[in-house]
Amino acid sequence: MEEKIFEPIGLSDTFLEVPEDRAEDYAQGYTRDDAAVRVNPGLFDQEAYDVKTTASDLLRFIEASVDPDGLSDDLQAALREARTGVYRVDTMHQGLGWELYAAPARLEDLRQGVDMAFVLEPNAVERPASPVTGKAVGTVSKTGSTGGFGAYALFQPERGTAIVMLANRIWPNLARIEAAYAILDELDPGFSAR
Repeated sequence: MEEKIFEPIGLSDTFLEVPEDRAEDYAQGYTRDDAAVRVNPGLFDQEAYDVKTTASDLLRFIEASVDPDGLSDDLQAALREARTGVYRVDTMHQGLGWELYAAPARLEDLRQGVDMAFVLEPNAVERPASPVTGKAVGTVSKTGSTGGFGAYALFQPERGTAIVMLANRIWPNLARIEAAYAILDELDPGFSAR
C-alpha cells in the first residue's frame, strides 16, 4: 500500500505503522470516558483502521481521487473505480467506501446516510442500469472512527470544494456531518441545497 498508493500520491505523513521518529506526531486518542487510547490490535484491525494520516494528507488523497492525472494507469483506474456508485439506496449511491450523493448537497440526505435505522435495518437496494461515475458524482461523503478517533470527509469534485475533519475522540457522525456541512455552506454557498 505504501509503495503503490502512498508514495505515488505524495502522502508523506501517512503510515501503516508510525515510525519511531514520528511517534511524537501521533495523536493521542480518547474514549467516551476520557481514557487515553491508541488503535489496538483486533479482528480486521489492519483492514478497518490501520492507516494513520494527517488532515493535509487526507486532502491530498481526495485531490488525487478527484483528479488522478499524472498517476499510473492502474492507480488512476483504482481511484476512479472507488468513486463509482454501482448500487443505490434511496438518494445514496454506494462506492467503494465512499457514499455518493447528488449536488448541490442536501443535509437531509447526508443525515439519512448515518441514521442508525438506515444503517442497521434492511433497506431496498437497487442496481441502476448504469453506474454513477465522473461528473454524475455530485457530493462525496465518508465518516470513519475507531476507539478514540473520529474522521469525516465531505467534498464535491466538480466544485473543487472539500473539508476533512480529524478528531482524537469519537463524536457522533451526525455532529460531524452537520459541522462540515455548515462550514462548507458558509465558505461556498453553491455547495448546498437550501
